[in-house]
Amino acid sequence: MKNIQFRKLLTAALATSLTLALTACGEKEPAGNDPASSGTVYKVGIVKLMDHASLDQIERKVQAQLDVKSEELGVTFNYQDYTYNGQGDNSTLNQIAAQLVSDGVDVVVPIATPAAQVMQSVVLEEGIPIIFAAVSDPITAKLVDSLEAPGGMITGVSDALNTEMIMDLMRS
Repeated sequence: MKNIQFRKLLTAALATSLTLALTACGEKEPAGNDPASSGTVYKVGIVKLMDHASLDQIERKVQAQLDVKSEELGVTFNYQDYTYNGQGDNSTLNQIAAQLVSDGVDVVVPIATPAAQVMQSVVLEEGIPIIFAAVSDPITAKLVDSLEAPGGMITGVSDALNTEMIMDLMRS
């Protein structure tokens, strides 16, 4: 049950982060225009490390929340053309990152630590924000400066377990 609640929280946090990050991205409209009526399209690159049940589920939930937010905001999040699977290979992930830069995506959502690290090394240099998912320790992975203030144009959701809480539960 807690795993389902965690995934719902992860999805909500990621969708909120994406929405906030994309308010400053995408096709620029003249001042005074309402994005909801402008037909604005945001290109969202989703990069999954590999096929895996939990990573696949995160990918589907991110896509579903982008669809919900698309309806709410009256904009289009085009992720269909920019969703990739790195197949667990860093050279493939590097090729995907270069392709996303070439495609001019507005934001990249890497799923899993290695995918986030490769995307950070390539797409951040181009000024493309990153919102990661399923990164257990973003500080040790050198993705963020701290959990409270990530710094730069990268943020996301950690899937780290609270081992202290688990140990307390086992002792009680």
